[in-house]
Amino acid sequence: MVAWCERHVAAHNDIALSGEDAWHFRCGLLHQNTTQHRRSSFERVLFVEPGHGLLMHNNVINGALNMDITIFTQILVVAARQWEESVKGTEPYEMNAAAMIRRHPLGITPYVVGVPVIS
Repeated sequence: MVAWCERHVAAHNDIALSGEDAWHFRCGLLHQNTTQHRRSSFERVLFVEPGHGLLMHNNVINGALNMDITIFTQILVVAARQWEESVKGTEPYEMNAAAMIRRHPLGITPYVVGVPVIS
């Protein structure tokens, strides 16, 4: 939801995405497998791969928003943890928490046993 993105992602000062643009980026990535979305303020979102002695983050290049993937990922992790802390103990969270995707270090019987599985 746009409101979630606004409250938890766009609230970070070191990111140029509005809540609406963050939502459009998420939708484009998940539904169309693209970093472009027709309703976005940016032509596309792009990340320069780390490891080239270059830090490029939070700038617009010819209409495309460029972010550092490490910084962006850290922002998303912080946002998710803040959200989780705010909803822990509520009925909807507790009802769904047991089924959330997570790492199972010894597998999941009867499917895969003895090796780590994410499910």
